[in-house]
Amino acid sequence: MDRELKGRLGREPPITHLDGEVLSPGQLAEAVLGGHGWTEFDRSRDGLRSWGPSYDPDARADTRVLYVGLGRMIDLIHRSLAQGKAVAAGSADHESLIYGGDYDRAGKPISYLIKDSLAPHIYRASAETIHRMLNDVTLER
Repeated sequence: MDRELKGRLGREPPITHLDGEVLSPGQLAEAVLGGHGWTEFDRSRDGLRSWGPSYDPDARADTRVLYVGLGRMIDLIHRSLAQGKAVAAGSADHESLIYGGDYDRAGKPISYLIKDSLAPHIYRASAETIHRMLNDVTLER
């Protein structure tokens, strides 16, 4: 994929500019992100926690993710939403944004508010349904 992108878009420039300042592409990314960064957590196939390459065939070769169990992924969603931060959630073939949730009195998620690129675009989904299809979550750290 990198080769195809380079063929279509050209080489990454050694320098770029932002507001008249000369920056490397990495410095530009940091400036645009405003100090924010994201971590991807993928569902562990064996239930063990570990760092490793992404199983996503579209991921860059140097991408590393933290593999965790489903319970940890649900907790990460809950913590992020409690801080007012959305979560990118992926299935094996699609990504959407979880931006809110409903919880029972014990704090167990009942449903999530979803922003999707597919129709109906904004909807409420059962937490159980979302949990069954979860492959990965990416959240701001």
